[in-house]
Amino acid sequence: MTDDIAEPVIVNPTDATEQTELSRPEGKAFKRLIKAEVMRFPVFTQGEILPLKYRIRDDMREVLCRTYGKDKKAVINAVIDKLLKDYCSQVKRPDYALAAVLKQRRFDLHAKPVQKISEKDMTAFVAALRYHERLQREALERKAAKERKRLAHEQRLLEQEQARRAKRTAKRKRQRAKAAQAIKNYEVVP
Repeated sequence: MTDDIAEPVIVNPTDATEQTELSRPEGKAFKRLIKAEVMRFPVFTQGEILPLKYRIRDDMREVLCRTYGKDKKAVINAVIDKLLKDYCSQVKRPDYALAAVLKQRRFDLHAKPVQKISEKDMTAFVAALRYHERLQREALERKAAKERKRLAHEQRLLEQEQARRAKRTAKRKRQRAKAAQAIKNYEVVP
């Protein structure tokens, strides 16, 4: 690769426990450090989502392996793969697909446009956006149906309660009328 690949800012941890974690390539602190350094590349620090060029993973791996050594290549690859999967996932991140459709360019580590997005990829990005919109629409429809169902259930409960009250009221009226009739009959007889 060329020497114009962006170099991330190197963080030198001072904590002794973190130093021992960093000495092991599979340590969590080392993975966090690699993740932080990957996110310091200019393409990720622009404040906006940029569609990445093909094989940007190779550029990142080259820079980080130069810094940390080839013996930690497996951990570096795993961290880069996970980050790129999370960053570029078209289903989880529709904003990535939207950025690709709007920019129609792919960007390198320096956040410079390097190539146009192919027609095939553009079709995939548009399809991903439509898919995400459909998922959102279906979720809203499910939510509205659930709300309608809840309101209908509350209405049924309210109507049942009103029917019970009306029944109790009618029963009380009958009892009062019966008692009044009994009192009236009692007064007339003596």
